[in-house]
Amino acid sequence: MMKQRVPLVSRLVVSLAVALAVLAIPCDVAYQQYWGSAARIPQEVTLVDIAKVRKAIEAYRHERHALPKTLRGLPPAENEYVHVDESGVPFDWWLRPLHHWTDGTHYRVSSYGRDGRPGGVGLDYAVSSDDLGTQQTPTTSWWSLAKLPKQARPTFGQFLSDRGERNIQGSTGMILVCALGGMAAFVLSIREIGVPMSRGEAPTRRWVRLLIAIGGTLSMALVIAAVHVPSGH
Repeated sequence: MMKQRVPLVSRLVVSLAVALAVLAIPCDVAYQQYWGSAARIPQEVTLVDIAKVRKAIEAYRHERHALPKTLRGLPPAENEYVHVDESGVPFDWWLRPLHHWTDGTHYRVSSYGRDGRPGGVGLDYAVSSDDLGTQQTPTTSWWSLAKLPKQARPTFGQFLSDRGERNIQGSTGMILVCALGGMAAFVLSIREIGVPMSRGEAPTRRWVRLLIAIGGTLSMALVIAAVHVPSGH
């Protein structure tokens, strides 16, 4: 019985398309999960500390009817503890002093984020007391990050390049799993498409087998990528 083979170029094109799809879908899902992962703990911790400093400033204003000109030596609010450096200035997660601005009536306490520069987006976003709204002390749960603007969401580039910091793992594990899923899908696809088909055999059988292989690979990649969400442990 004569069997037909799919041309090599066609096999490669289809297999590559399948591999890219299997790579892209888990990668996008992993990126969405990354938004709320422990990778954002630095912003969260810094925001909480800024809230404590703001509370201390308000206590100072209530007592002296004026705003402090500097954060150096500022007495902490009651039942609150703020980390300070050797000069007495509160610092952020990245061990850099918090920035303080005031015109005598209004004030702003801010951290320049991971890159230490004003502005920035994603993990480099400059968190400030303006992000607190009327909330005096945000909870330490990740849900309070929803109060930050969209500019504070990690960019896709930051997701791809995050190698972790201190005790927080990066996104390397998630990306590696997605890449392995794409490679597995490529191998399975080129192998499945390469199986000779007998004359009279329904072409749909080949595509059903291919879809089952793709579905299985995709499901495994999604589940394993979810296990590698960055944590603070």
